[in-house]
Amino acid sequence: MTQPPKRPVELFELAFLAPVPFGNDVLVMRFMRRREIFLEMNGPLWVVIDRTTRVLYGDENVWTLAAQSPSFVDDPVKALTIDWRAERVVVGKSAGALVFTRGEGESLIRTRLIVAPSGSEMPGPLR
Repeated sequence: MTQPPKRPVELFELAFLAPVPFGNDVLVMRFMRRREIFLEMNGPLWVVIDRTTRVLYGDENVWTLAAQSPSFVDDPVKALTIDWRAERVVVGKSAGALVFTRGEGESLIRTRLIVAPSGSEMPGPLR
């Protein structure tokens, strides 16, 4: 008996906690600045939305941006795309997450999020 082909998965290395449970619908977005704005940010901005539980994950830069925008809770993607452009969008199901922390001296937080892409267009952010 032959096995069905395995669906390709995407692996995301994130510098924040994003423990999206296996099987949950997930949206992973990488943003780049549209224009120069004053924030101490180097590189891209990553946002993970667990669409099943309606939980948004990000780093301290996402926290800073959320505090500046009253509409962030209702539609974080819309709030971010004012000054940022979505460079990469992956929609799919969580195939698991590995979460690592270390609290000695300089703390370390990492997530390896595994996503099985659905191949569909980007839906509404939290629906």
